[in-house]
Amino acid sequence: MRRNKKYLAQEYIGFDDRKFMIGGIFIIAFVLFPVFSGMDLATYYKHALAEVPEGFILSTFFWLFYRYVTIRLRKKFPKIEDTKKRVIKLLLLMLIVSPIIGKLLTGVTHLFIELFGMSDCVHMGFVREIIVTYFLSFSVLATYEAIYFFVKYKEALQEKERLQTAHVQSELDNLRNQINPHFLFNSLNTLMNLIPKDSDRAVSYLGKLSKFYRYSVGKHEESLVPLSDELENAKLYGALLAERFGDNITIEIQDVDSNAKVVPLSLQLMIENAVKHNVVSKNKPLHILVKYNPETDYVYIKNNLQIKIQQVSSTGVGLANITKRYSYFTDKEVIVEKSETEFRVGIPLIYKSTISNTQDA
Repeated sequence: MRRNKKYLAQEYIGFDDRKFMIGGIFIIAFVLFPVFSGMDLATYYKHALAEVPEGFILSTFFWLFYRYVTIRLRKKFPKIEDTKKRVIKLLLLMLIVSPIIGKLLTGVTHLFIELFGMSDCVHMGFVREIIVTYFLSFSVLATYEAIYFFVKYKEALQEKERLQTAHVQSELDNLRNQINPHFLFNSLNTLMNLIPKDSDRAVSYLGKLSKFYRYSVGKHEESLVPLSDELENAKLYGALLAERFGDNITIEIQDVDSNAKVVPLSLQLMIENAVKHNVVSKNKPLHILVKYNPETDYVYIKNNLQIKIQQVSSTGVGLANITKRYSYFTDKEVIVEKSETEFRVGIPLIYKSTISNTQDA
C-alpha cells in the first residue's frame, strides 16, 4: 500500500518531493519567516525559543495542508485544460482559509509557549499576520504549481519527440513495405534469364540484389542516413535496372563529398518513380541524372519526360511519403518541378545545424 500511495503522490506532485519538502519547511521557518514577520535579528534571537517553534509549526502545517489540497485538486482536475480552474480554486481557498488557519495556529502556539514559560512571544499585529499567512500559503502553492508545470512541459516535449520518432519510423516502414513488388518479380525474372546465359553475370546480379535489399531492411532503425550510403544504394539499384533494361535506360549518379544526410530510400524511390511512370524502350530510352547542386545544397533527380499512355496504378506513397518525412527534419521543402520535357525532384541535404525547430518545439 505504501508503494501505491507514494506512486500516486509522485504522479500528482510531479516528482518525489520528500527532501524538497523538508528543505522548504526549514528555509521558510528559519529564514523567510523572521524576515516577513517584520522582526530584526536582535529581536528574533531574543525571542527565539518562541518564534522558532511558531515559524516551524506554521510552515509545516501550511506546507502539508496545501500539498494535500494540491494533490486532491489534481486528482479531480487532472487535464491540462483544467489548470486554470484548479489554480482559481486554490487561490480562492487560500484567500479564505489561510487567515483563519494562521490566526488559530498562532493563537494556539502562543498559548502553549506562554504556558510552558519558554519565552515571551512577539505579537506581529493583525495585518502582519495576514501578510505572513498569505506569504506562506502562496509560497507553497506557487512552488508546487511551477514545478508541476515544468515537469509536465518536459514530459510533453518528450512525448512529442517520442510520437514524432514513432511517426517517422512508421512512415519509413510504410515506405519500405511499399517497395515495388513488381521490382522483385522482375529482378528474379532477370536472374532466371541470366543463369543459363552467363552464370558470372547472374552471380554478380544476385550479389547486387542482395546488397540492395540488405540496405533497405538494414536501415530500419535510422530516420536519416549519410548521403554517401544513399548514393551507393542508388547506384546498386541503377545497376539492377541497367541489367534488366540494357541500353534502354541510362542512369548517371554523381558522387558527392559531403557529411550531409538524407532520409533513407529517397533517391532510390525517385529513380523507381521515373521508371514506373515513363516509357523505357529502344525508341524512347529513359535518361536519369542524380546530381548535386552546391548553390542550393540540394540533390536533384531528373529524367526526360515520356509519360506512359496507360498509367500504372499508384499508391501515392512515394513522393508524398518522402515530402512528409522531410518535414520532420528540415524547413527546406522537397522541390517538384515538371516541364513538357523534364521531371525533376530536389532533395534537400540535412545537417545537424539545420534540423528543423519542429523537433525542439
